Amino acid sequence: MDEYPENLYEQLCTTDLIHKLKLLLGEWHVGLESKRFEMNMPSVQTVEPWVHVKKAGNRHCTLWFNMAVKCGVVHPGCGEKCWKTVVRPRTIKELFALHDIQTRLSADRGFPCKCGIERRLHVHGLYGGYFYADSLEDGQMQYKIVREAVDADISPDVSVILKQGCTEIEMLRGAGYKLTEEDRHWSAMADKWFVFPDAKPEQPGIVKIHTMRAWLEFAWQNGDETARDYNEGEAYTLPLKTYHQED
Repeated sequence: MDEYPENLYEQLCTTDLIHKLKLLLGEWHVGLESKRFEMNMPSVQTVEPWVHVKKAGNRHCTLWFNMAVKCGVVHPGCGEKCWKTVVRPRTIKELFALHDIQTRLSADRGFPCKCGIERRLHVHGLYGGYFYADSLEDGQMQYKIVREAVDADISPDVSVILKQGCTEIEMLRGAGYKLTEEDRHWSAMADKWFVFPDAKPEQPGIVKIHTMRAWLEFAWQNGDETARDYNEGEAYTLPLKTYHQED
């Protein structure tokens, strides 16, 4: 009979990645050939608040984000190697101007970035744009470039900040949080056992069309009068028939 160590259960518990990440494994399966976790039918969402101007090829944000918020494991890619320059446009017109800035800076500087409408409760504002960097030093350099572009093309009054990682994770761990040894342990296992396509699919044009239409309808719904600039000056809905009398 094989000899099993007295601490077998402890060894199994500290290496059971399936149990640790079970809350996010619904979108993954173990490949018969790779023997590792592969995404079920890799695809691009059709319902998006964001236009992904340039994706970051070295990031696996969906997996890492879910590891943190569902399983309590913060990956170094989130906790140490993710810095964001955040731009907060005030109107849909400024959002489209930011989209133009992102298109230019992603081509000229290689900055990964996205922009769109904000539906998250913890965000104070209707619109947002995000530029990604791998280090604090790169983020500070990126911030200066973005700040100058926003000042020149939109307004110096538009908020631009540099922050660490996802706000949702900062809310869970606290400002300036540090990774734990447990974070590093399970993250290293995830790096070993999850595989991804060689290239990230770009967001299809048809999805960008649908997303920008959603932007405009969201802007009108939230009282942004600059939305008229993209509908020949007209409202997006028919005027109501009213029956009251003015004094």
